[in-house]
Amino acid sequence: MAEKAIYFSSYNEIEKRASFNSEQEISPDNFKSLVGMYRFDENVICQVRTKKGICHQKHKNGWLGITNDGVEALIGGHCASEYFKADNSFRLEKKRVESEIERRLAVEKLRGYIFGEKDYPNEVACLRTNLISARKILDSFYKSFPNSVLRFIDDAQRNQNWIINVDVGTEIQRTIKKDGEEEVITFYEWTPDTIGRLKPII
Repeated sequence: MAEKAIYFSSYNEIEKRASFNSEQEISPDNFKSLVGMYRFDENVICQVRTKKGICHQKHKNGWLGITNDGVEALIGGHCASEYFKADNSFRLEKKRVESEIERRLAVEKLRGYIFGEKDYPNEVACLRTNLISARKILDSFYKSFPNSVLRFIDDAQRNQNWIINVDVGTEIQRTIKKDGEEEVITFYEWTPDTIGRLKPII
């Protein structure tokens, strides 16, 4: 029975394994099983033997395979798709490794939720404090405006219309006769005008 699949995040984890040999060649002809999968930040050298020779392609993602002799070697992701896709034992091993690692990560995540439950009350209390503080700031913000501005903000939020319109007054003077004498009167004509658009308040 194959050992539990391992997820490697650093080349050092593989390099220090007793069965790993960076000079070992691996191919569908001598492939036995998979130890696990790896995702590195640094580049490593693929050890797959092809018809053209050893791959030696630099890569960061792939699989740690075991040969029939029990020696471990790196199978780059590209070579795995290119040269091992027709190998039934590799496909089964790949499926097993992916399934085991995915299941283990899900269990670890669930365990983190369960054992981390004691911290939730503190997080909720902190969120509540922040919410109260935000409400106080918002109240202070609104109180600094006159009622006409608050009505505009309320209407704009409700209608999603943040266009600012103002009434522009034009002074008009006319001469009229009153009691036989001319008299100049002044009045204003008001016309709506758009001066811009306010950024929505979220």
